[in-house]
Formats: sequence, C-alpha cells, structure tokens
Amino acid sequence: MLLGGWLLHAGPGGTIVGIILSGAAMALIAAMYAELGSRFPQTGGEVTYINGVFGKKFGFIVGWLLTLTYLS
Repeated sequence: MLLGGWLLHAGPGGTIVGIILSGAAMALIAAMYAELGSRFPQTGGEVTYINGVFGKKFGFIVGWLLTLTYLS
C-alpha cells in the first residue's frame, strides 16, 4: 500500500483523523466477529457464518473463493 504519499499530503491533522477513523472501523469489524462467534460457536470462520445464514451451497462457494484468495 502506498500510504506514505497520502500521509505527506494529509499532514499531521489528516493523519490523526485517518488513524482514528480506521481504528473505529476496525473496532466495528471486531464487534461483528465477536457477535458472530457467539452465535455460531463452531470453527470455520466466514464459511460457518455463510453456511448458517445462506445455506451450504453458498458456504461451499465462499470456501473455494477463500482458498483461491489465500493461494494467490
């Protein structure tokens, strides 16, 4: 990622705002995963969540897409 140029143009104030906003976004994502982890207490991460919500067909597709993503 080429954040160096962006941080130079943003200045100290923009950098601080960016870090605060990205931290808030990460806190929301962590809260979402904590909620899903308590609702689906099995292993499997995203595949388990998709299986529980959309069914096994979509869970299979997501599983393969994650595998291809990790391999690439």
